[in-house]
Amino acid sequence: MANKEQLKILKKGVDGWNRWREENSSVEIDLTNADLKGADLKGADLKGADLKGADLKGANLKGADLGANLVSAILLEADLTNANLQGAELWWISLTTATNWAGIVKLAFGDLRGADLKGADLKGTNLKGADLKGAGLLYTTLTGAVIDSKTKLRRAKGITRGVNGIYSQGTKTAALMNMTPEGDSMQGASVEAVLDNLKHARRLHSISLLFAGVTLLSFVLHQEKITVPFNIIKDPIDAVTFAGLSVIISATLMLFVTIFFGAALYGTKYLTSRDSAMKVGQFPWVLSKYEKRIAPKIISIILRIILSFHPFIFLVVLFLSGAWKNFEQTPILLYSLYAFIPVLVVACLWLFGLSLGFLRPIVFDVVEEAKRQSGEEKIANAIKEQTEKIDELLKLLQERDSGQRDGK
Repeated sequence: MANKEQLKILKKGVDGWNRWREENSSVEIDLTNADLKGADLKGADLKGADLKGADLKGANLKGADLGANLVSAILLEADLTNANLQGAELWWISLTTATNWAGIVKLAFGDLRGADLKGADLKGTNLKGADLKGAGLLYTTLTGAVIDSKTKLRRAKGITRGVNGIYSQGTKTAALMNMTPEGDSMQGASVEAVLDNLKHARRLHSISLLFAGVTLLSFVLHQEKITVPFNIIKDPIDAVTFAGLSVIISATLMLFVTIFFGAALYGTKYLTSRDSAMKVGQFPWVLSKYEKRIAPKIISIILRIILSFHPFIFLVVLFLSGAWKNFEQTPILLYSLYAFIPVLVVACLWLFGLSLGFLRPIVFDVVEEAKRQSGEEKIANAIKEQTEKIDELLKLLQERDSGQRDGK
């Protein structure tokens, strides 16, 4: 229970509390399970205080020094703008915009904008929906922490934002999306599914690129007849008709490319292990390649633009060659073009937007991975020891059997 005298001083006002703390700096502050609902604690010096289980619902904690024990504290709707949580213990506190669940501590609509979380231990913390814009997360321990797509991280310092979570360079720990799919969902942490989707997207994208290349080459070389790739049509057709058909084919292909690529990007958000991150992160396709330095990143973006919008070659060729008017003689092809051009534009824009998602790395928790690998090594060593003992036992049994036969 909280120290009644200390709680009384705190409730009288922050100014008096801060003076008392300055005069009694060596006194341990015990505010465990204290009822501080809606209290105005703006700028309060609570560093080192024991606030375990304290009810701070709706409290004004702007600029307060909260380098304290806040384990299981109720911070529902508390205002933590510019609060200093350096060194704070926040195990299992939930920073989410959801309502307060029975038996689980939540920070609904919590405002952590500009909060200093340097050195804070956020192990196992639920950061779903938390507003961490401009927050300092340098040397913050994030192992087991969870974020989601609603977690606001703009201008957050001390972290690297990844496809599947955030990574703290200082502590080499990560807060992952760690999304749990529904029982009847086809989603989940499957690196094979992600790679399969990327392979399908690359294959279809390559076919669309081939059609674009043939169309451009025929325009440059002024070819009148073109052989359609993959023997889709056996006899050569005129270049104008080929360009028109290519719009329809490419629009269809690009639509499927975006579906497969989107599934791959979404599936990547489930990945948590180092092996999965390395397999997907090193997939040899420029649309899924992560670039860190500025120059390669700019080049990568330019390539993504070219590869995402290459089907516009068909439209450029049709307009520059003046061949568009020729389609008036074949209304079916003309109406098909009018129908598929919007599909093509949407698919290209969609693919480019998705491709930018992979400009971020796929992160993992180095500390947890080291522990896991260490555990695997222990298991491997134990299996090896047991195997050696079994071999020795078999050898002894064989020697005994051999001795018995010799005795006979």
